[in-house]
Amino acid sequence: MPITKFDTSDLNSVVEISLRVPNVTVSKKNDAMVKELLKHVPIHKRDEIKKLIHASSKFVPTAGTAIGDLRNLSAEFKRHATKKDLDKGYRGLSKIGRANGYIVKLDSFEHFESVVRSFEPRFERAVKRISDEWEILKDRGADALDVYGRGFKFPSLKKFMKRTEFGFDVESTLSDSAWVDTALAETASRIRRMAEKATERKMMEAHGRPVETLLDAVSGCIERLEAANGKTASGKKTRLRPEKFDGLKELVADVKARNFLNLPELETAANTVAGMVEGLDVVDLDPAERKETAKKWTETYENLSDRMSAAGL
Repeated sequence: MPITKFDTSDLNSVVEISLRVPNVTVSKKNDAMVKELLKHVPIHKRDEIKKLIHASSKFVPTAGTAIGDLRNLSAEFKRHATKKDLDKGYRGLSKIGRANGYIVKLDSFEHFESVVRSFEPRFERAVKRISDEWEILKDRGADALDVYGRGFKFPSLKKFMKRTEFGFDVESTLSDSAWVDTALAETASRIRRMAEKATERKMMEAHGRPVETLLDAVSGCIERLEAANGKTASGKKTRLRPEKFDGLKELVADVKARNFLNLPELETAANTVAGMVEGLDVVDLDPAERKETAKKWTETYENLSDRMSAAGL
């Protein structure tokens, strides 16, 4: 079967875009829930049942809340953006293989932009409402988790809202003279600038992932330090294992190795965390030292998070 061939002019008549539609995670692995459920299963069946349990539960409510409204708004936007409106000359968007990837006809691009602009203030209001109601949402989530929420720590608002940016990126364009032949010069120029910004964004995202993993690991270690002074549900004293703290050294090395652009912010983050774990033996820390270490690490973690966020990472 012959492979379909495209002329350059045909390829230049479409724009590849990537939608950024706000999304929040409302469920999380919940070990307490699994343990509670397994108590009601015969011992000889627990291994089998454990494999079947989806170990997660919602930790913030969605029905009738700002979070549910945000999700509904995201779905509404995608329907409007992708649906054709031939009476207005709009052919809609066509899905491509990767997540949130689409193509739009060049002569429909300005109409697509107008759809995005019409939804921007609505998304801004929806995101702000979640921020305003965060404490209420956490309280409702804690009530809903009931006994399964013992020891559960809610994410910070900043982390919870991390993926609530709305917009789109132009992912790729061809840059020969066919652009000028098929579009107004200012439209072609604007699309090229968008494509350049999208490339910058992807580079920053690629550099940000290793440092995000590192900071998440630091946050996990802080939780372990804070929990080490307590007891498990069965009444046993919580042990503080060093493996996770030792693993920070490997993550530090990973951040440095993947800093392809030699960004000073990544170097700062790596060196700071390296200094935190240098010579640290968490097993030998007494309760007061663990508490003090958790406090210092929290301050450092928050400062680093703010710096990385300010740098666009």
